[in-house]
Amino acid sequence: MIKKIAGFALVVAILTSSAMAAPAKSPQTYKAAPALAVEILIEHGENPEGQIIKEVSSKLGPRGTFMGLEKDDPHYKHAVMHYLHHTIGAIEMEQKDCENVEMN
Repeated sequence: MIKKIAGFALVVAILTSSAMAAPAKSPQTYKAAPALAVEILIEHGENPEGQIIKEVSSKLGPRGTFMGLEKDDPHYKHAVMHYLHHTIGAIEMEQKDCENVEMN
């Protein structure tokens, strides 16, 4: 009986230390447009009001796409910022800032 337990413990130890049993790395998570909108509004000294966030949320597509862009697209944050500035006028930006937005 002790040999069986020791053998079982050895098998468990080997399996849990192998790459096969190791948990996979979690994929990088990306913020959806409404969360980015809140951050952008705060960065620009604006109050992230519910109506503005609701408008941004209304533009979400399947799997969190925004204006046709996937959340992992490097232009996703720029699209949210562009929408806040040009479409609903929630933030003020200089043209050069709008063109040179730091990507995700």
